[in-house]
Amino acid sequence: MSRINGDQRFPRVPSRVDKVRVPVWMLLVAVAGKLLWLALRGCWRHRVAVAFVVGLLLVVNRVGLVGLAVLVAALVLVAVAWWRVHPRSFGPVAWWVWGRARLTFVYRWRWKPAMVHTDLAIRMPTSTGDQVTFDEYFPRIRKIRSSRSVDVLRVELLPGQTPAEWAEQAEALRHVFRARRCQVRAETFRFVRVSFHHRDPLTRPVTPPDLDDTTDPDDSADDAGSDPAGSDPSGAVPSALVRRGGRASRLLAGLSAVPVGRCEDGRPWTLPVRGTHVLVAGATGAGKGSVLWSLVRGLGPAVRAGLVELWVCDPKGG
Repeated sequence: MSRINGDQRFPRVPSRVDKVRVPVWMLLVAVAGKLLWLALRGCWRHRVAVAFVVGLLLVVNRVGLVGLAVLVAALVLVAVAWWRVHPRSFGPVAWWVWGRARLTFVYRWRWKPAMVHTDLAIRMPTSTGDQVTFDEYFPRIRKIRSSRSVDVLRVELLPGQTPAEWAEQAEALRHVFRARRCQVRAETFRFVRVSFHHRDPLTRPVTPPDLDDTTDPDDSADDAGSDPAGSDPSGAVPSALVRRGGRASRLLAGLSAVPVGRCEDGRPWTLPVRGTHVLVAGATGAGKGSVLWSLVRGLGPAVRAGLVELWVCDPKGG
């Protein structure tokens, strides 16, 4: 091969490879396969919405529009009856359904554009020789928990991402999903919790929860036939309550989570008082007294049952 200045070879000139002629039928098969793969992947990603639509079409085909209306009315009546009879078990199911609906129609709908414009998605260039394309990777929503005032998303981080990057984009995410406030909290590793607050549950006074302070007939009978001053060997729980079991066990378990108020996400705020210490600190007028009085109220059933004694000292005399 010829040399430059007698000591270096000419660089190899790249030559264009001849085009391969593909039959039309093979091209159509490839396009059909790609479309089928995209359809299956889309159905899997939105499986809840797809299952709902397919089920709706099957019901309409089976019983018609009138039958569908009757079925919907029956489901509504059952849900209302369930809510009226046992709201405690109805609430988690209703909020789970609401969370899945918001995940499908709100967050997944805007998730990819939001990740791209906030630089939380990763784009990897791929060269095919003739052109350069980009493979996009997006953080995945692994779980959602919805309530009346907040949606909490558990998001899996992409390799190389940190919770600090998500915290920097919290304001942008708030505007994308039209929330009042967005908070990002890091888990131990690999995941972050993104909270979208849609309303403030603390703008109105919190109604105190109902307390189980009723006395069972069996408890009264036991009290009449036992020594109220008796106690177990440790001196912590009266012996009558130990023999009584049942309600006393529930009250003892309740001391691990005494209802005090409400958190900013709408969930009950509880404090553990059994086997631990609680320190309430704050400036004058911050609400320390309200916390203490709420704690005393939450301990009311246990005080009445003789499981708890209150020793109170107020140096300020307030």
